[in-house]
Amino acid sequence: MNWIQKSPELLFIHLVLVAISAVAIYNGATYNPSDSQINLGVVEDKLHKIEVDFSPFSQLAQYVTQTVSWIRPENNRHRLFISRKMEWQPKEGTLRVYDATKAGADGISPAWKEQYGFSTSDPTVAAADPDKDGFSNKEEYEAKTDPTSDKEHPDRKLKLRLVSFDTKPYIVRFNSTNEMSGELFFQINLENPLPGEKKSQTLKKGASFGSWNIVDYRKKEGEKIVGGTPMKTDISELDIQNKETQKVVTLVFREKKDIPIVTGKLLYSVTNTEMPIELGKPVTLDFDNNTQWIVTELSSSGATLTKSDKSNTQITVPKQ
Repeated sequence: MNWIQKSPELLFIHLVLVAISAVAIYNGATYNPSDSQINLGVVEDKLHKIEVDFSPFSQLAQYVTQTVSWIRPENNRHRLFISRKMEWQPKEGTLRVYDATKAGADGISPAWKEQYGFSTSDPTVAAADPDKDGFSNKEEYEAKTDPTSDKEHPDRKLKLRLVSFDTKPYIVRFNSTNEMSGELFFQINLENPLPGEKKSQTLKKGASFGSWNIVDYRKKEGEKIVGGTPMKTDISELDIQNKETQKVVTLVFREKKDIPIVTGKLLYSVTNTEMPIELGKPVTLDFDNNTQWIVTELSSSGATLTKSDKSNTQITVPKQ
């Protein structure tokens, strides 16, 4: 009889069915078609004479009258007599238990909306910016900041976007070496010098041109085939290093090397301010004049700015 303890409502249904069956059996046994009228006294007399054995149901009666204690499940997720609200998830095409602390379809939880006095049914809440600080409610929700105060907002660097990207050639040729007064000098030729640069410069180790320092030289010889005959040739190498990014480029004797100049523009969307940038050059952001950043990476897909101190803090700026 364990089923009775598990499902007492089934016992009630069975008892009702038994009662209905008993009445039907009695009516069938006492019905007389020749009777034109029902003698209620005779029916009552016959009813008292019917003997019904209820002994098989004695155990059922005992379980019905027994007091049962409700026990809360161990997972503590269900509550007795409290209907759990379900909500439809259109993106997943599923139903889930409603939880006010979890983000809804617009990316914000109902509990957070109620905390700051927003409507839980208004579809425009996520995109709104009630404190006019340039950040939407959804951005404030994700950053755990107060959407009603312009003094508290997400990191402003999140509003940076790369809006333009361009490259132009900067062709360098390590043309010759010359020893003077015991020091070695290197002739550098620029095919397309920047404004203010000389097309040909003679520099020693430690000197610089444009954004580059001369840092190392290695004397090397190799072979090349001239008219079918192998001949010795100078393949010496000269290392130059970018002053800001510390990137090293190797120039080979009398070979051209294109070190493209990469430029772009950053947009700070809160104030619609554009800031020109160049790979390897410093930049000061519109909203933070006290910090200098170096453009350490720049491509058509985005930019990386590195703080010009020992912290190596970086910002990744995506393309708009």
